[in-house]
Amino acid sequence: MFTKKNPINIVKNCQKLLLNLETNETKKTNIKQIEKIINDLNSISQIIFGSEKKVPNPQNISVLADEVFSSNFMIQLIQNLSKFPFEVRKTIVKIFEFLLFQKTQNNKLPTEYISEKFLTILFEGYTNEITSINCGMMIRTCAQDESLAKNIFLSKNLETLFESVESPSFDIASDAFRTLKDLFTSNKNSLSNFFVDNYERCSKIFKQALQSKNYAAKRQYLELISFLIIKSPIKIMLKYFLDSEHFLLIISLMLSESQSIQIEAFHIAKFFIMNPKRNDNITQILVNQSKQIIDFLQNFSVQEKIKDETFEVDSKKVLQEILKMNSKK
Repeated sequence: MFTKKNPINIVKNCQKLLLNLETNETKKTNIKQIEKIINDLNSISQIIFGSEKKVPNPQNISVLADEVFSSNFMIQLIQNLSKFPFEVRKTIVKIFEFLLFQKTQNNKLPTEYISEKFLTILFEGYTNEITSINCGMMIRTCAQDESLAKNIFLSKNLETLFESVESPSFDIASDAFRTLKDLFTSNKNSLSNFFVDNYERCSKIFKQALQSKNYAAKRQYLELISFLIIKSPIKIMLKYFLDSEHFLLIISLMLSESQSIQIEAFHIAKFFIMNPKRNDNITQILVNQSKQIIDFLQNFSVQEKIKDETFEVDSKKVLQEILKMNSKK
C-alpha cells in the first residue's frame, strides 16, 4: 500500500504544474507554481532518501523510478531547469543521479528510457551558463552506462560537447572539458573495441579540435590526449600512434610559437617518434621534418614559470632517436 500521496500521484501533479509553468507568462503565477513544484520535489526526495522519522521504501523507489523516466517527467524538469533556484537544481540532479540506476517496478533500468532526444536536451544545457554545471553532472552520470556512452559517441552530441569546450564562458568550457574527459575514460575497458571500430569518427573530431583558434581549448585538447595515452587501453593508443595525419598535426603544434602548446605537443609527439613499431608514413614525416625538430630540441629552453621536469630527459632521448635514424639514411 502506498501513502495517500503516492509516487505516481506526486509525479503526475508535478507534471501538471510544470506544464502550467511553461504556458503561463505571469511572473506572480509562476512563483506560486514553482513553490508547489519545489514541494513536490521535496516529497520525491523524501521517498528516495527518507527523513528523520521514515526510512526509504524500496517498492516506492521502484515505482518512482519508473514514473519519473517513463513519463518524460525528467525531461520536463531539465527543460525548465533554469527557472529554479540553485539549491532546487541541485536537488533535481541528485534525484536524477540516484534513480538512473535503480530498477523500476517492471524490472527495467531507467537508462533504457534515455533516448538520443533526452541526451540532446541535456547537451543543450551547455548553451546556458545557469544550467551548464547541472546538465554536465547528469551527462557524466549517463556516461557511466556503456550503451548511453556509445549513443553519445555516435550522435551529434559529441560535436556539441567539443563546441562547448570552446565556449567563451569559463564555467561552461571547464565543465564541458570535464565531461569530455569522463566520457573518454568511463567504461574504457568495455568500450575499447567500440573505440577501435569507430576510430575514424573520433580521430576526425580530434583533428578539427586541435586546429581550433581558441588557445585555451587547444591546450585542453592536448592535455586530454596526453591523459588518454596513459589511461586508454593499449590497442586504442597503438592505432593512434600509427596515424600519420595526427602526427603531422602534433608536430606542427610542437613547432608553434606558444611554449605551453609546444611542451604539451612534444609529450605526445615523443610516443610517435619512440614507437618501436613506427610505420613508414610516420618515419617519412620524421625524415622530412627532422631538421626543424632537431633545431627545436637543441635550442628549446623551458621557461621557469612552466614546470616540466621530464622535458629535458625525454627531449634528449627523442633527439638521439632522430639522429640515429638520420645516420641510417
